[in-house]
Amino acid sequence: MAVFGKESASAMAPATTCGCCNLVYCPPNTTYSSCTSVSHYMWECTMSSGFEYCNCCEKKRADGSYFASGYQCQYP
Repeated sequence: MAVFGKESASAMAPATTCGCCNLVYCPPNTTYSSCTSVSHYMWECTMSSGFEYCNCCEKKRADGSYFASGYQCQYP
């Protein structure tokens, strides 16, 4: 299950190089840990019948626009 708040940063259609995260910047231009250390938008996604679980993140400016993307995936 995933939670989304903005169409441009959703996991509706999996990106081939960013796990199941449909990032604004793919390939990502920051790490997931760096992304979550500042103002950000985060969500989670799964693909391949739940065999891949990813945390997705977009860094946001004060005006709400995105300037960096990062993610990390785990395989159960």
